Amino acid sequence: MNAAMPKLKPRDLFFIVVGLCLIALVMWYFLRFQARQQEIQAVQTSLDDADTRLATLQGQQAQLPQLRTDVRALEQEQAVFVRALPSTVKMGQVIRDVQDSASAAGGKIDGITVASSAEADLPAGVQAVNLNLNVQGRFAPTFRTLRSVETMGRFSKITSVNMTLPAPNDTDPNLNSVINMTVYTFDPSSTQATPAGAPGAAPTTPNAPATPSAPSAPAGGNS
Repeated sequence: MNAAMPKLKPRDLFFIVVGLCLIALVMWYFLRFQARQQEIQAVQTSLDDADTRLATLQGQQAQLPQLRTDVRALEQEQAVFVRALPSTVKMGQVIRDVQDSASAAGGKIDGITVASSAEADLPAGVQAVNLNLNVQGRFAPTFRTLRSVETMGRFSKITSVNMTLPAPNDTDPNLNSVINMTVYTFDPSSTQATPAGAPGAAPTTPNAPATPSAPSAPAGGNS
């Protein structure tokens, strides 16, 4: 004969129901509510990042008019500076100016070698010419020659100086020096419309950056 199941008291049934409800509540919290909260937090973080980037891009966009004005001013200054360079066809006069400047400083130029320069990224019409000056003299006049050539104008720069000491025991010997310099000249006949992106092309004004779209919030609210 099968033993009869004990009859549960109402209080026991209450505790069993409460326990089952607590278990269901805990499962819902970890499996549904917490996962939903993490998803909402991730979307909120993305929204904050998008707002920060949007504010940055709006600030950059507000600076574009001033940037365009600055670019136009720089282009005008470049055009004025380029046209102030000595003409390419007057290269002989440039060399004579170098010789006169060196002579006034007390230096003696034995020879000048002219060579074309491979320098790139120059404005349209500007040409670079390398001059190698062979200078003889003691240190003081050689230094004055170097300074006079260096300060002739904004159209030249000293790239290197090589000095040879023929008599190492002399306290003030005659030095054989080679001054390498680059002279920039302007040839109006070579000024043409330069394609965008090529060396010497005028810089283009940047366009306004695209505004990023904010990520969409998840559908529905908390379950």
